[in-house]
Amino acid sequence: MADGASAERLMQELGPVLNPEAILKIGEAGYCWSVVVRDDVRIDVSFEEINETFVFLAMLGAVPEDAAKDVYELLLRFSFLVRENGGLHAALDAEGEAVLAYRCPAGDLDVSRLAALLGNLATYVEAWSKTIDGTSPGDASHRLMAMDPAAGIRV
Repeated sequence: MADGASAERLMQELGPVLNPEAILKIGEAGYCWSVVVRDDVRIDVSFEEINETFVFLAMLGAVPEDAAKDVYELLLRFSFLVRENGGLHAALDAEGEAVLAYRCPAGDLDVSRLAALLGNLATYVEAWSKTIDGTSPGDASHRLMAMDPAAGIRV
């Protein structure tokens, strides 16, 4: 059974294993952290005690108006591939920015699995961010769909 104290311990153990640029506790109440995995990749992690689940959110950036239709279609297609993408969801937040979201039962995680999950999620964040801002050369949508999320996201 996972609780807030065990979530805190797991996040404290993460530092030496993942060696991220930063792990910052967000707010006074609750169990929320911001993990700067590398460069400009930040993943917000929260622990929901009621269902003993970790939730991972990564902002991908604003969707350019001229590419909105294509990006929205790609977000929807990716989210549809539930089996293939290991449960990783691509969506829009309330302000219309693209976001990746993932939920994982706390019981499925130890520090090495958490580090691997964050590292692999960061790879998706980088690929998606380049696709959304238009800096990814070639057919980015094909590469995103061809990535093996099941190997990288599921624990």
